[in-house]
Amino acid sequence: ERKPDDKENPLKAEEDELKHLRHSLIQLVSGMCPNFDGMYTCPLSPHLPALLLPLLQALEDRDQDLSRLAKRVAELSANTPMLPGNVLPQVLGSVYLLGESKSWHVRSAVLLFLQIIAFRHQFLMSNDQDLARIRELMLSLLQDSQVEVRETASAAVAVLVRICGEALALQLGADFKTWALHPIPATQASAHEAPQFV
Repeated sequence: ERKPDDKENPLKAEEDELKHLRHSLIQLVSGMCPNFDGMYTCPLSPHLPALLLPLLQALEDRDQDLSRLAKRVAELSANTPMLPGNVLPQVLGSVYLLGESKSWHVRSAVLLFLQIIAFRHQFLMSNDQDLARIRELMLSLLQDSQVEVRETASAAVAVLVRICGEALALQLGADFKTWALHPIPATQASAHEAPQFV
């Protein structure tokens, strides 16, 4: 029996087009994110808020090679130097939107992105609101149902403590004592994610 081609299978054609677009996005971002040593500006900066959402969402792709590429490029883009003051809040806003993604791979990538960009731009975060929102997201993911996300969140919080100093460490101590009174959530993975990373 003859199998339908892509034109007769709209869903397959749509998946192929999405994969092609994600490949193109990864190539674009990686091409505009060279070695940043000695650089003070990057042509990618104004466009990073718009590019970040689809870039991190590419981690959900069934193609494991594409997902890994997206993760590496997202970390590379987090090293974009000296984001303008009007761009950094937009970038952080995009990251916060993905903090509640159904994909634990995306949630984990969000944490890696945050710890890099927070460390690199700590002196540009002149208001406490940015650091407070980053802290809130990191702490919420410390209680994630997926163990890999909790482990990544632990490393991310350690970076944040180095940035903020002893005051945050003491404040977190009280939070951790409260959490210790409750059971850790059981590890969960959605049915459509499990076979992708066996």
